[in-house]
Amino acid sequence: SLMGKGLDLEITHVPTGKTLVFAAFITSFDDKYTASWGTTEAYGRMDTMPVYQSTRRSLSLGWEVPSFSTEEAKHNFKKLGLLEKFLYPEFEAGGLGATTIKSPPLLRVKFANLIMNADNGGGLLGYVGGFNTAPDLEAGFHVEGAMMYPKVFALSMDLTVLHEHDLG
Repeated sequence: SLMGKGLDLEITHVPTGKTLVFAAFITSFDDKYTASWGTTEAYGRMDTMPVYQSTRRSLSLGWEVPSFSTEEAKHNFKKLGLLEKFLYPEFEAGGLGATTIKSPPLLRVKFANLIMNADNGGGLLGYVGGFNTAPDLEAGFHVEGAMMYPKVFALSMDLTVLHEHDLG
């Protein structure tokens, strides 16, 4: 394991400041930059004139979470539940039982030098549409009473990065 060597995967829920740390059992990684261009027609020109619009960055990341004991499996299962809660915003109670979104569910993700804010070395700010979770059925389960905890489960996510500083 690369845990404890600065090579952990860290996911922080910005509204609450809670951070989850996973050992770096990375199974897939894709870092995608996409530039958007528009075009303008001009009389007498054979080619259109390109007009830059924006550049977007998105990351796809997959990792596995192994558990070598029932206690570790229970702990990892709790981490999975907290990770799922990271998809929800922070609410502020209003009058008459109404609630208002106080903070959107933004995340900061850091993994060594591959996923980090180049300006300050912290995590990249962004949002995810969800997490995919799949227990490894071949690896089996730790069983305690009527409760089943996967020995290994795979996680994946797509992070849309929000730029916090000027690039280029």
